[in-house]
Amino acid sequence: MPWVSIREAGEMLKVSVRTVQRLVAAHTLSSRMELGRRVVLIGADEDRARANAPPGLTPALLPHVFDLLEGFTRLRFMARRAVEEAHAAEPFRAFPCWEAPGVAHWQKLSDRIVTCHQLVSGLVADLQLDQPVVHEVYRTLILIQLLWADYEARSGEEEPPSTHQTQERDPEKLIAQLLGQARALLTGCLHSQGTPGVQPVSGDGVIGIDGGSDAGADRDGGSGDDTDH
Repeated sequence: MPWVSIREAGEMLKVSVRTVQRLVAAHTLSSRMELGRRVVLIGADEDRARANAPPGLTPALLPHVFDLLEGFTRLRFMARRAVEEAHAAEPFRAFPCWEAPGVAHWQKLSDRIVTCHQLVSGLVADLQLDQPVVHEVYRTLILIQLLWADYEARSGEEEPPSTHQTQERDPEKLIAQLLGQARALLTGCLHSQGTPGVQPVSGDGVIGIDGGSDAGADRDGGSGDDTDH
């Protein structure tokens, strides 16, 4: 297992130099100072796998992903009930004044919810943050929110007086809560791209985790170039 410069580590792991610096700062990769510059210990496959793995869920983000999963479970039942109610109302579609969304509309919306539920289940199973997955869930939730509000409005049903019990069963309120959870997770994905514990000392250098500066290595080809490979 060779000790290599940060730039060489980036080439071996097929990631940017900045990503290697972040992995070193997070203690994901072992490093040490040699002759005033930082070197990184690169193994065979395990370090490459760790470098490319998505960030884990932090204790602060775990409640959001759990609440998201539980909320989608409830929303799936609500959507299934909406499909059943649309089936029951099908005979009324013969009337010209009947404008409520049909079974196909609610079924497609239900399918979107099921897909999001499965994506979030995967996040919980792996306990990993996957930015494309979280982004897709967030974008789909916005569409679900718009469609559900439109379908409810076209159904023309009078809403009962709001109570705590009816609020618990209000799908639009639940969707708004899910959007908040997804937004928090997406923000967490973006924050995880930062470099905890690494302080810039010059335009092209960082302070290493043991206090040594990587700036000199940047100048002699060892590290510090932010160009993605």
